[in-house]
Amino acid sequence: MAGQISSTEVDDLDYSATAVPADKRMPKMALTMAWWAVCSAVFYVVVGAAMALNFGTRNAIIGLVLTIIVYGVINTVLSRFAITPSSKVRSLLSASLPSRRRSLIP
Repeated sequence: MAGQISSTEVDDLDYSATAVPADKRMPKMALTMAWWAVCSAVFYVVVGAAMALNFGTRNAIIGLVLTIIVYGVINTVLSRFAITPSSKVRSLLSASLPSRRRSLIP
């Protein structure tokens, strides 16, 4: 278990009444990625609700589960390709994935 936090540490971390200093703020790119993650999650819920209204709850759940599985498989393949330790693979990653000869979709 983590140690106890003293009241002075809590006071140092409390930015509810003051502006957060620049060195304690989240980087812009990380904040942008977090914002888009929330947006995509909300969009996923809206799409699921629309599917449930149009096709029924059971069919919507089946479709969402299949989507999760397919995205998981695709992202697993891409992640394993991206973390290959070869510098040649890393430098060619952005060029080889969208190329016509290696594309999954011609």
